[in-house]
Amino acid sequence: MRTKSFVVSGVVVLGLMIVVIWGARMGRAQEPQVVPPALAPAEQGGPELQDVQATALDAQWRERLGQDGQDNNRVQRRATDTSPWETLFALSKQGNLVLRGTRLFLGMTNPARLDRVAEDVLEVYVKNERMLRIEQDDTAPNWIGGHSSNSVDAAVYGATIGGGRDNMVTGGTYGTIAGGEQNTASNEATTVGGGVENTASGYVATVAGGSYNTASDHYTVVGGGTANSASADFATVGGGWVNTASGVAATVPGGEDNVAAGSHSFAAGWKAKANDDGTFVWSDASIVDLNSSAPNQFLVRASGGIWFGAYDGMGPMTPEIGEDAFIDTSTGGFLSKGGAWTDVSDRNGKANLTAVEGKDVLTRLAALPVYSWSYKAEDPAVRHMGPTAQDFYAAFGLGADEQHIAALDSSGVALAAIQALAEENATLRGEIQTLEARLAALEAAVAAGAQPARP
Repeated sequence: MRTKSFVVSGVVVLGLMIVVIWGARMGRAQEPQVVPPALAPAEQGGPELQDVQATALDAQWRERLGQDGQDNNRVQRRATDTSPWETLFALSKQGNLVLRGTRLFLGMTNPARLDRVAEDVLEVYVKNERMLRIEQDDTAPNWIGGHSSNSVDAAVYGATIGGGRDNMVTGGTYGTIAGGEQNTASNEATTVGGGVENTASGYVATVAGGSYNTASDHYTVVGGGTANSASADFATVGGGWVNTASGVAATVPGGEDNVAAGSHSFAAGWKAKANDDGTFVWSDASIVDLNSSAPNQFLVRASGGIWFGAYDGMGPMTPEIGEDAFIDTSTGGFLSKGGAWTDVSDRNGKANLTAVEGKDVLTRLAALPVYSWSYKAEDPAVRHMGPTAQDFYAAFGLGADEQHIAALDSSGVALAAIQALAEENATLRGEIQTLEARLAALEAAVAAGAQPARP
């Protein structure tokens, strides 16, 4: 147990020793990374090792701390008084440290591999496999963690690979790959968070994860998913599958097979194609493309219907779209599948009902100016007919203000006027019938030669 305690204690102080050793090496003039000739014999307990302190931590192992003839400090152990000494860990005058008891190698310890490592490089090995490589640079060091297949180009500085395998930072400084497999960061300050075969090749581009994703222009971002591409400045793909943001500042939040090709465009859902600048395309799960046809369009395909509404103050909402509605609302009004706007007119939703004097409405309507006109926003050739909202409001006082006419109000005025006309028509019809009867009697009297009676 005491032997284990000794080894554990060595591991605890290892972190502090790394800082001291590395600082000392970087602070002095670079010296050739050469293993002293006596290093190999000393590792086997050569006679040049001089005991500074000898200990017997338990009944099985004999341990000693000493310094060999080349100033290499060592802690060694052996099972018996006649067994060969085994180095637990050694600190060479070049700053290399070997912790043999846990198979952790810090620094270059194998003379046969020394020529593979440049000066100012620190490596950590576990079970003879490199787990960490730190490459010092006057501007910023490279930190390469994970499998030994991870690499940073020679001209690159400030790069970081956190882990994984077969990852590469190439062609740009300050690139970062957090982990994953076969990922590439190949421009300045690019980032790949993880995943498989992702590439961030644009300036300050980012692929957060997923697989087979590419962020290839300035400040592009792919959040995840598979086979997505952000290929124009400031373009973003949030995730999903086979999505492309190829317009400047274009966005695809997710979904499948969407394309935001116009600048500042947006495509989402399935097979949405925002091909023009400033377009918004939202497509449902129908199996055909929904394409924009001109700049600055807002397109929504929702075969199950569309709902717009406000919070009712009653908690979570699950709107149901009416069977006959294409666009439904929380107000009760809706656009039918046939294209007719239908206003809500439920008596239960009304208050302050007041009877209308039809003759008065008819009189006001008769005085209401009615024009033929064009909207300023439309082509002058497009004509409309009706009153202005100001005249309508002055005549009837209906609606929220004097700039709008609600369809329900205009139809209500028309209905009241029709009723008044119907009443007048009934009165006139009665008078006509009376006159017709008198005329018939007069004609009969004349035909008979009789003197018509005076009225």
